[in-house]
Amino acid sequence: MPTLPVAAECCGLPYTTKTLHLVKDQNGYGFLLRQEKLGGARRIVHVLREIDVGSPAEGEGMEDGDLLLAVNGKPIESMEHEDIVKEVRQSGEAVILTTISIPGRDFYREIGISPLLFYDECSVKDNRQRAASHCTKNQSETPLKHGDGSPTYPTECIPDQSGTLPTQNHATRYHGKT
Repeated sequence: MPTLPVAAECCGLPYTTKTLHLVKDQNGYGFLLRQEKLGGARRIVHVLREIDVGSPAEGEGMEDGDLLLAVNGKPIESMEHEDIVKEVRQSGEAVILTTISIPGRDFYREIGISPLLFYDECSVKDNRQRAASHCTKNQSETPLKHGDGSPTYPTECIPDQSGTLPTQNHATRYHGKT
């Protein structure tokens, strides 16, 4: 059974994006951005590596192997590596990075929606109420599955009756937000 974006909301999904607000210290941000091929696929991704101990990146929760999704609210999937590096450098003393774990990316690819779909909903909760939010990476690192192995969602993922349903267009709203 296919999964539709209308049947999900950020608080019920097992993986969410992380929004990292980094401010340079005397050694920079404290991570390496690498362009890599993911697995056996021909798909190029931008991976955060070599997180320095005590760096702003480590302090914000960046983990080695996280995938970069956006810089300052600008999705980077179709950007060249050099352009992404330029975007980070032009940020000056502070940058906002949106990331996801590899298992999280795989989950969203399997169900056919962008991990940025719920950025607006999750980022507000994640950044303002990290400890109390339902939209943090600590919610669950293991996707819920039916007996046949297909993903399932908790009951709170069913849209409310307001008539407003999440769609792929939420990712568009993301462009203007930082």
